[in-house]
Amino acid sequence: MLAPGQSICTGAASPVELAVGQVVTDVSGQGFCVHASASNTEYAFIPYYNASTPSATSRVEVRGFGIAPLSLPSPIVCPVPSIPAPAPGIVPNDAFESQLRMRERTEAATRLADPASWRRPLRDLFPSRAAATTVPAIGDLLQLNSSSSNFCDNPTYRTGRVVAITDKAIVVADTSNPIGGFTDEEYRSIGVTFDTLVDPIDRGAFGAPSDVDNNGRVLMFFTRAVNELTPGGSSGVTLGFFYARDLYPKTVAPGPCVGSNAAEMFYLLVPDTGGVVNGNKRSKALVTTLTNGTVAHEYQHLINASRRMYVNGAGTTFEERWLDEGLAHVAEELNFFHASGKSPRTNIDAAAFADPVFAGAYSTYALNNTRRYGQYLGRTESQAPIGFDSFDDDLSTRGAIWNFLRFAADHSPAGAEAALWFNLVNSKTTGIANLTAALGTTPYALLRDWAISVFADDNAAGLDPRFQQTSWNLRSVITGSGTSTPFPLVTRTLVDGSTNTATLTAYGVSFMRFSVASGQDALITATSNGLQVPPTIQLAVMRVR
Repeated sequence: MLAPGQSICTGAASPVELAVGQVVTDVSGQGFCVHASASNTEYAFIPYYNASTPSATSRVEVRGFGIAPLSLPSPIVCPVPSIPAPAPGIVPNDAFESQLRMRERTEAATRLADPASWRRPLRDLFPSRAAATTVPAIGDLLQLNSSSSNFCDNPTYRTGRVVAITDKAIVVADTSNPIGGFTDEEYRSIGVTFDTLVDPIDRGAFGAPSDVDNNGRVLMFFTRAVNELTPGGSSGVTLGFFYARDLYPKTVAPGPCVGSNAAEMFYLLVPDTGGVVNGNKRSKALVTTLTNGTVAHEYQHLINASRRMYVNGAGTTFEERWLDEGLAHVAEELNFFHASGKSPRTNIDAAAFADPVFAGAYSTYALNNTRRYGQYLGRTESQAPIGFDSFDDDLSTRGAIWNFLRFAADHSPAGAEAALWFNLVNSKTTGIANLTAALGTTPYALLRDWAISVFADDNAAGLDPRFQQTSWNLRSVITGSGTSTPFPLVTRTLVDGSTNTATLTAYGVSFMRFSVASGQDALITATSNGLQVPPTIQLAVMRVR
């Protein structure tokens, strides 16, 4: 029994007065005592599951004693101007890309043959390279396998006309595309954008792709075959793709892969103003915007796969999908920074949308990253940057790994960001092992700091830089137009004397908000599956206001 006037924490823990923005880590589950000397305070108790097995789960039970009801919702510290973020009219069908990456890895396991085959000279693997020139002429007709459902077998050929050749691109248009599409000059303009923006940015970050066809260029195939992948009226649209199938030799080991186009190439959506294909209308302006973002993303996949196969000696030990996708989303972001004139570590907020150049670059290269991150914010307890297995690349995982990689880059030493991207792509290892080598240390401590930053960043004055996301104020950017679009982070609210139970997956985190009355103490305790909290459940407390 407590004597009148005694703290509820008596005999359990010493009261701690937290400053606004202060984060205390490594809290004991046996009890943490918060003292409030001001009214309308807000705190968060943050359990994080630092498991070594990505598929693991654990339960944590949190109890609060002496806590007060929250009087206000968690505030957005940075004022949000009434400027809505622009958005394209369609959403990428990421599930289609996931199926491609899955098929690539499945086929690689059966077609690896002798690993030494991948270290043979390209002239032996691709005999056609020996031709005097492999650069076609404008007007040439090419037969290209457009099948995305098959890998090497049963190719489906379409005729494409070479419509433009630039320094780094060969642009080919399917002769059966709907009428009213891009003109040859408009195709050339897309090729020039690749030459001047996407190629130097992706190549500079990740390295040059292979050149199996010996022409120094990437082939961009604009084909209605991509449009046909989207059923009429579907909410998710296939925008284009890279397929590692086209990097396999057609006739010799480690193939033969008869369906390979033996070229570094992309398959891309085409304008369809009349809705000829499945009734889905696609304007030129929209397709242009979507093409540039898609190519920035898919080019990372092409570089990553081709350098593993033919440059870095990894053969078909492809990157785990969650990290491969995270790097592709980083590629989009790097193109955004260049196109918008913005820089990392500048805490970009919604005020930037007033600049039409920024708004256009955001729609093209950044919007889908923040959308995927928003998916993660609703599932922080059950999702994480690290996939459950090597094939896990769902939307929430993609959003989380993009944001974590940006956090890791922002917390790297000045000038080290470029090395981080290059080292992650130019590796023979995959997944956590690759992250560890590129970071120079295991990622677990950084993952925990990042998990806390998901709640803490731009949510309190005076926040320790350790928990800041310095490139983006995503509370501002995502909400865009203010209170009509709430920040989608899901939190829990502690109730005095009650137990709040969360089931956390590996690297999952929960945010449990509470208040303490002025002049009073509150005691927060935690158990895991009814027992003492193990070292893998790491607890923190933060004061928000």
